[in-house]
Amino acid sequence: PTYGATADRAADIATVSGTAFSGFFKDTEGTIVAEVQALKNYTPNFNRIYNFSDNSFSDELELWMAGSTYKVYGKIVSSNSSQGDKKASDVLITSGEIAKLGQIYKTDIHTVYQDGVKGEEDNSVNLSTTLNKLTIGARFNNSKPFTGWIRRLRYFNKQKSDTQVQKLTDTSFLLDKFKG
Repeated sequence: PTYGATADRAADIATVSGTAFSGFFKDTEGTIVAEVQALKNYTPNFNRIYNFSDNSFSDELELWMAGSTYKVYGKIVSSNSSQGDKKASDVLITSGEIAKLGQIYKTDIHTVYQDGVKGEEDNSVNLSTTLNKLTIGARFNNSKPFTGWIRRLRYFNKQKSDTQVQKLTDTSFLLDKFKG
């Protein structure tokens, strides 16, 4: 074993690709729900919670924490065209609390959620049809790793309703907001 200041650990990053990816992912609609806990006093640097991609910057669907505002954003990039960064909330998740985040997409709709509250929505989004990889905890190239814990990531291959996603991301239970 290694102890003290000499101990170090790299980010845990998981990827799903190939038939494991194509067996569950639907490019025309879907819902993603993530339970995350950033380190207390964490300073984000555009770190990805998850990233669906075609293994390039040209086509992506992702959830990330901005380095400038420290807020959570959802983003879709299709054929090298960013569909815009959509903010989940003005509430920061950098004090160690657990946050439940959601993102839905379908042709002409992209919405993000945080802790049971609907964030920004885009009603004119173009979806990528070439996504073939999911990276959990970083961007497709393992850059911008998330610093903290991803407790759960759930994917539904249908767009859930606003009410359903708000319920899935609700944090009204005291234990869900535990600050570690």
